Amino acid sequence: MKAVHLTAPKNLEVVDKPEPGSPGVDEALIRVKAVGICGSDLHMYATGAIGYTKIEDPFTLCAKIN
Repeated sequence: MKAVHLTAPKNLEVVDKPEPGSPGVDEALIRVKAVGICGSDLHMYATGAIGYTKIEDPFTLCAKIN
C-alpha cells in the first residue's frame, strides 16, 4: 500500500508499505474509505513538532491500500 511519511519539517515522502496481514484473536481489520489531515498534522508539517513531541521516526500521515 502507499503511505505518506513526514520525515522532517516540510518534507513528505510517498513510500510503499506492506499490506496488513490477517487480524489476530484480539484484533480487527477495518477498511478505511477516507482520511483527512488535521490541524496538528499541519503544525507537525510546518515545524516538525507538536509541543514536546518531535519527528524522530517517519510519521505516517495517511495510507491507502492499492
